[in-house]
Amino acid sequence: MKRYSDGYEISKGTMAIFSAAHESYGSKILDLSGEYFSEKIPMELIRSGCLDGGSTYEGRKKAVIYHTNICEKIPIPISLLENIYAFPTHAPIQFENVWIFYHHVKEIRPFKNKSIVVFKNNQTLELGVSFYVLKKQIERTAYCEFRFSQGRTYNEGIGL
Repeated sequence: MKRYSDGYEISKGTMAIFSAAHESYGSKILDLSGEYFSEKIPMELIRSGCLDGGSTYEGRKKAVIYHTNICEKIPIPISLLENIYAFPTHAPIQFENVWIFYHHVKEIRPFKNKSIVVFKNNQTLELGVSFYVLKKQIERTAYCEFRFSQGRTYNEGIGL
């Protein structure tokens, strides 16, 4: 089902966010509950999601660089509390960039010079990105999640 929404908010159901070349909306969003179209461009949605998750996009980006030494195509912990992590397929400012939400990815498959992302709900998404690049982004995001979950796991274990 397609829905038009200028108030879409990133949630645990968000699977991917794309740029849209359209006069009425700037993003297409794949969500567990369907497809959404937003007036906001993808970076606006990512920035809003970070703020909803307790920090700025720039703050999240700086923290990831500091803790992981990842300096390009940086995965972003949108919400540490809800364990929402997203990674870009290209530089975030490029129109071709797609934000993929890590915990929805079941597998990635090579397909010619492209890749297919298979989500846990078995929905597929063909991307003009090499398998190697996507594999690297998955690995970076897994490492990012590991680094950022260390303190949370410890604190949750002692009741803080």
